Amino acid sequence: METSTRKSMISSSTSEGLDRISSLPDDILHKILSYLFILDVVQLSVLSKRWKYIWTTMPYLHFDLDTFFQENRKIWDLEACYLGNAQKIENFINWVLISQRATKLVRFLLCCGAIDGVFDKMAIFRWIHAATRRNVQQLVLEFSLDEPFELPYCLATCESLQVLKLHLSGNILKLPNHFGLRHLKLLHLEEVELSDEHLTSCLFSKCHLLETLILHECSLGDMTLLDITSTSLIYLTVATHCCNVKCYRDCEYVEVYGNCEVKISCPNLKFLKYKASMPKDMIIKNLLSIEDVCIVFTDTIRSIEDTGIVVHKMIKEFPSTSVLKLCKSSISGLYEATSKERLSPVSFYKLKSLKLEVGVDEGFMQVMILLLKYSPNLEGLKLCSDECGGWTENWQMHDPEESLVCLESHLKSIQLTGFKGEENEIELLRFFLKHARVLEKLMIVWEEGAYKSEEASERGLYHVVHSVRLSPVSFHKLKSLKLEVVIHEESMQVMILLLKYSPNMEVLKLWSDENVDESVNWQLLDLDESIMCLESHLKSIQLTGFKGEENEIELLKFFLKNARVLEKLMIVWEMDTDKSEEALEEVYKFPRTSSHVVLTFLDAKPEPRSRKWYNSK
Repeated sequence: METSTRKSMISSSTSEGLDRISSLPDDILHKILSYLFILDVVQLSVLSKRWKYIWTTMPYLHFDLDTFFQENRKIWDLEACYLGNAQKIENFINWVLISQRATKLVRFLLCCGAIDGVFDKMAIFRWIHAATRRNVQQLVLEFSLDEPFELPYCLATCESLQVLKLHLSGNILKLPNHFGLRHLKLLHLEEVELSDEHLTSCLFSKCHLLETLILHECSLGDMTLLDITSTSLIYLTVATHCCNVKCYRDCEYVEVYGNCEVKISCPNLKFLKYKASMPKDMIIKNLLSIEDVCIVFTDTIRSIEDTGIVVHKMIKEFPSTSVLKLCKSSISGLYEATSKERLSPVSFYKLKSLKLEVGVDEGFMQVMILLLKYSPNLEGLKLCSDECGGWTENWQMHDPEESLVCLESHLKSIQLTGFKGEENEIELLRFFLKHARVLEKLMIVWEEGAYKSEEASERGLYHVVHSVRLSPVSFHKLKSLKLEVVIHEESMQVMILLLKYSPNMEVLKLWSDENVDESVNWQLLDLDESIMCLESHLKSIQLTGFKGEENEIELLKFFLKNARVLEKLMIVWEMDTDKSEEALEEVYKFPRTSSHVVLTFLDAKPEPRSRKWYNSK
């Protein structure tokens, strides 16, 4: 009897669970199922009568065949999977579309570009027509044909379409003479060859609600002008990873933008990212609302001086931007151009954040100082150090008689990435520590592999920290510190000095690269010396790359003993490290001065899966 009652309760509970799921409204079920491949959704029809026809009203149809085969088959069998099942796949897609009872489609996605020519042009056209006939709002297409792709009239005049993402694997896109994309807000072209100047310009300008335009890895064929004129555009990205993109039409490599002028005239544009080869000329007009600008020339056939003149002409059109990012060739060009040409200075009164790819040498630093001088309200500066050059003997980075307003009253955050511990970098950091009077955060990121040089570690950052003694107030407002360290005596002395001159530090993050065998008796801190942040402010510490070695355990023991208000100590194991139970037990047994501290060990996060192109923002 008791057993029967228990079974009845379990059955009732299970049934109720199914009823709760099945009783969800169709639109919620559709949203949940939209994350699945349509074949998996169809297979759910066997669950119950409620689920039998749910897929026929799905407004989300995802045929991501590339991902489906790659996840279910060995990668080297991909071509065989496609070619061996092409007719079955085509029949399945036709069957799904014929069986659909939904009158409106929110999203139609077809990705089958991994293998050339799996489906013919007529099949692609038939599916596009079926989607547009159902008033599709978002259309994502990736395929590869053996001939240029002509945008179907039904697609070019689809008034319901709000998002169009098109990946042609380098094929030519032929545009019609008429457009009716009245509600299109986002256009993303990936590996598309544009071939007609006038029609391309019309595509951008006649979509009156277009807000986001992304041209990624696109080539321009024989075009001599890329005209992006729009009164509605807010976000614009033009990006190629290299100076040449393969022209699939004749299997030769051609210059992408080197022989072409790029014109941008968008009065409502707020975000501009240009990361491609330098064009023949860049014409910027009417950027009245610009806020965020990134200019990165992946390559240029122009002289350095000519590059500088073009860059100077461009940045003159960005006076209202609050974020500016410039690449190394742009800065080199500005230095050459300002040295030889009488170019009027450009003022950036609204600029809050500046990012520069630099070589730490005299030329680059002169340009940086010039930008700081004419950016009085700058709050954040990020420098990516590529390489270090030379200094002229007795050359001063900055005339001490000349005031830099941003250093005096606004610059709060500085980050130097690619630090190698070289003399020029040390001088640069010393300059900022001495002159940035309201600096709150200075982040130094070592160049990959630089930690292997113990001499650079000791000579570089150790000397920088000693320079803080000239102006200890520089770190008075520092709240957060991140360090990539080698756990040995010299590095720990640097860390202690940074803590000493950061009395209000609340957060400390350490990345442990490797450990070095040192004397067992070395001490992190003279017990007679007090460190204020450990006494009253440091609440959170994170050590990433933990391997359970003796020096790391000694470091954790130090923090648990001396950080009196510590609330959180997080230890992240290094990837693929054998977790030592002995090390865990030893750390957990350490006495803790703070009664509130929570000690946590975490596994390293695996590398994230690469995002699909159509999920990029």
